[in-house]
Amino acid sequence: MLVVVLETKTFIFAFMALKLIEQVDTFSNPLGLVGVATAEKAICKTIALLNPLKGSIKVINYSKFFFHSNVGSW
Repeated sequence: MLVVVLETKTFIFAFMALKLIEQVDTFSNPLGLVGVATAEKAICKTIALLNPLKGSIKVINYSKFFFHSNVGSW
């Protein structure tokens, strides 16, 4: 998985195919902050981003097999 963070958007790619999985709108993020949790042989990968709503984060889980996301905002 490849994650590209721009100031107000984040792009998530399948690394091996370089295929865009999803693009996510975010709050202004000039420092490019993102959290990625994975393991060497992970079944899913979790990404934490700034949510467009100030003061909250968006947590996205990607399945290794289905490349779909489950989104939660806190």
